Formats: sequence, structure tokens, C-alpha cells
Amino acid sequence: MSEMKEQIRSQYLKSLQGRVDSLMAQIEKYYEGSDMAEQNLRMIAHALHGSGSTFGFPEITRAST
Repeated sequence: MSEMKEQIRSQYLKSLQGRVDSLMAQIEKYYEGSDMAEQNLRMIAHALHGSGSTFGFPEITRAST
């Protein structure tokens, strides 16, 4: 794998914890009845969709569509 691709992949993996934290917070708000939570969950899923397909995580891509 090229050095540039490895750096990008590394940055993506480092960002996952923040995305997981955001997802968990939005899931909690969704179950509390927040109208905005569903929209926020879709936005996070679409962001993961683009990243997932770029970095070869087809499970993320399938789950976000």
C-alpha cells in the first residue's frame, strides 16, 4: 500500500472513535424522542458511507444506504 494511502487510512481509523461516540449519543437521543436525532444519524451514516467505500469497508457502505 502506498505511504499516502496508509496515512489517510490511519487518519480515518483514528477518527472512528469520535464517530462511534457521536452515533451513540444520537442513538440515545433518538430513543428519548428527539426529532433531530434521526436526521443526525442519517448524516453520520452517509459520512461513513463515503469513507467506508473509499477504504474498503463494504459492511459500512451497505448499512448506511
